[in-house]
Amino acid sequence: MPSAFTVLWTMRERQAWLDSGQTVFTSAFGNAYRARGVAPGDSIYILSCGQGSVWLWGRITVRQVEECAAADPSGFRDAVRADRRQSTPADPNRLIPPQLVAAIRFADGQGPAMRENGPDPQTFRGIRRLSDESRAVFETLLGSDLAHAAHVAHSPDVSESPDADIMAMRALSVRQPYVELILRGVKKVEYRSTPTTVRGRVLLYASRIPGPAEAFSSAKLKPEGLVRGAVVGSVNVVGCRVGREGYEWDLAEPRRLPVPMIPDAKPQPIWFYPFRQG
Repeated sequence: MPSAFTVLWTMRERQAWLDSGQTVFTSAFGNAYRARGVAPGDSIYILSCGQGSVWLWGRITVRQVEECAAADPSGFRDAVRADRRQSTPADPNRLIPPQLVAAIRFADGQGPAMRENGPDPQTFRGIRRLSDESRAVFETLLGSDLAHAAHVAHSPDVSESPDADIMAMRALSVRQPYVELILRGVKKVEYRSTPTTVRGRVLLYASRIPGPAEAFSSAKLKPEGLVRGAVVGSVNVVGCRVGREGYEWDLAEPRRLPVPMIPDAKPQPIWFYPFRQG
């Protein structure tokens, strides 16, 4: 499978593109495309950062990578020529949802370094090889048919299971870091003030509002490193019993979605159907 890379445009590059009046990518210039192994057929996702946000301008599908002549006015060593039939139009207003920015993963497993007001732009400096899961997210944001990620993600672990169709499944809302601990198999009991008769596999929705600071400290997890406001996996509800301070819902067989899914429906405090139509 061809590789995918991210490239961060500087303010000068962004402005030069806007001033050009172009709408379709034809070329990209830099000093490390060949060194990073970019080859024909690969995808290059153009990003920009500012004020705590990340924008996805579009995708260049590589037709050719060549060395620039010494007299080339661009001043760069490498030129990537786009396959215009396979590349996307440019859109400077395509904002990547914050919860999906936190979930971006590069091929080396690293994610963006997060600050209080958003990602550190240094995370995206240079040419970085992208993971297949994050590539799927980008393709969905671009409106491609190649993936159903951020909005309607495909997960072999869930949607191909014989007991449920992911699009019809109900979701349980759980705050971070508790939902992450469920997915890791550490948290096997969900404590609630009410009982449940629900049994079987349900989706796990990571609530936008996080849990208390001491919960993150105890779990040795950082709030900025966990996805919120998205369906992140599923789990089996296998039992419910009376506990010391309410009811204990027994959980088993957690499965993490390869790509978080943004619900269509408005999330509810306990149960809701994220993708049910009508």
